Amino acid sequence: MRVSFILLVAVVGLIHCDCKKIQKTPRRYDRDVVHIDSDYHYKELGFSAGSGLRSIAQGSANNAHISVAKQNAAVQQAVYIAKSTLAQQATQAAATAHAALAAKEILLHGFEEEVTNAHHALEAEIKHYQLAKNFADAAKEATEAAEKHFALLSSALSNANTAIEHSKATEEQAGAELVSQVSMVDKAKSRLSAAISRLQKAQVEFEATKEAVNKASAAAHEAHENASNAADVATHALLANA
Repeated sequence: MRVSFILLVAVVGLIHCDCKKIQKTPRRYDRDVVHIDSDYHYKELGFSAGSGLRSIAQGSANNAHISVAKQNAAVQQAVYIAKSTLAQQATQAAATAHAALAAKEILLHGFEEEVTNAHHALEAEIKHYQLAKNFADAAKEATEAAEKHFALLSSALSNANTAIEHSKATEEQAGAELVSQVSMVDKAKSRLSAAISRLQKAQVEFEATKEAVNKASAAAHEAHENASNAADVATHALLANA
């Protein structure tokens, strides 16, 4: 894309240089005007009195033809300058759009990476949650086993009570850890949802920017073609009138 833009700028520069060369080329019909005017003045002084009226008519016709040629050349040159200016403006607009597209692409990649990281974080929190749940289930089973052991072994009441208290404490600790992990999972889900929302918004903006860039590039290409055609027309007109 950058190479195409550089080539486009180079073509515009060549067209501009050719236009300057055409403008600097001496106009033959200006010398013809001077020659015709001088000849007419020479005849007007009486050196060819027999054909004075014919010379006056011929000189007037030549002057009218030269004026029309000058007018056509000026119009073609003005059209070329206007189209060339619009082409340059379109090129600048396309370059600005390309820069905006590059910035949007960087943001898009950043959001994609953020979503990936959020996915990894969610997977890690889910694994921690599963470990905590397994630990809580094991603690609950241990508590139930201790309670059954207390019912069957009344003689070991003291030891059973100690085991129950220890199991309950472990269960409470596991329950607290489970609640904490549930909160962490909810937070991870919220971060993932926010990241996905930002990614979707960035994708919409990226597509809109890309469409604008394509339109700007097409307009710039059309403007350059118009400028090139105008330059060819102006050149042919000048050569035809030379």
